[in-house]
Amino acid sequence: MKKLSLNATFLRIILVLTFIIASGLLVGGFYFAQNWLNDFALKSNIGKVSSTTNSSGSTGNDQSGNELRKLGPVVDKVNGFVATSKEKYETDIGFYASKLGVAATTTYSTTVPTSITTPPPMLQGVVVGYITIAINKPLDFSTLIKFTKAIETNIPKMKLSGISIKHDPSAADSVTVEPLIVEVYTKGI
Repeated sequence: MKKLSLNATFLRIILVLTFIIASGLLVGGFYFAQNWLNDFALKSNIGKVSSTTNSSGSTGNDQSGNELRKLGPVVDKVNGFVATSKEKYETDIGFYASKLGVAATTTYSTTVPTSITTPPPMLQGVVVGYITIAINKPLDFSTLIKFTKAIETNIPKMKLSGISIKHDPSAADSVTVEPLIVEVYTKGI
């Protein structure tokens, strides 16, 4: 019988075959695991979707309402994204302006400014308005960044829709700002 010699070519062939077999097993394993997980998810959802009445007469929809009530703080936060009136936004902008020393005046309008090319989608129960913030004097660039960040991170949500900045030659870090346009959302009637 011929003795098997282990040379570099033979070992490379064994390595390639081992790699091909391992790759095939991994691909097949992932495929079957994915199918099993999809079947399991479908079976799990069927039990949750069907609304059945239990002995006390409550349905699955009542149970969903109970679960929503348990999530009260989350629901309150989501409801907080939209204000009940425009005054809330004007108050917040005034607070940020006074805190940062920005001399600003605000005006509110529900008409889309000409600088906005794509108006926001209309949502049922939500009125989209625009607050124009006129900054009356030059300010430091870092102050402007803090002011815009405060507006963007505010709750209820405000979205800065337009800004135009020019360097003010009277001071090194000062800029003059054209009126800012802020998109705001209020609850409709």
